[in-house]
Amino acid sequence: MQEMAFKTLCKYVQKGETRLVENTQSHHAGKVLSCRDDRIEVEIYGKHETWAHTDCEEFKRPDFDYHR
Repeated sequence: MQEMAFKTLCKYVQKGETRLVENTQSHHAGKVLSCRDDRIEVEIYGKHETWAHTDCEEFKRPDFDYHR
């Protein structure tokens, strides 16, 4: 994810909107909880992980199961 997309994603999350991201390295996806520096905190399989924003892409498909 490029810097501008990361900043936009973080603004939506700060407003309380649900956003999903996929880690392009592991191909896991999860719900964005927060953003810090250049990293995204994600909930996946009931636990929290922190991913570099450069390893992520926003997942916009509404029927996507982020617990895969």
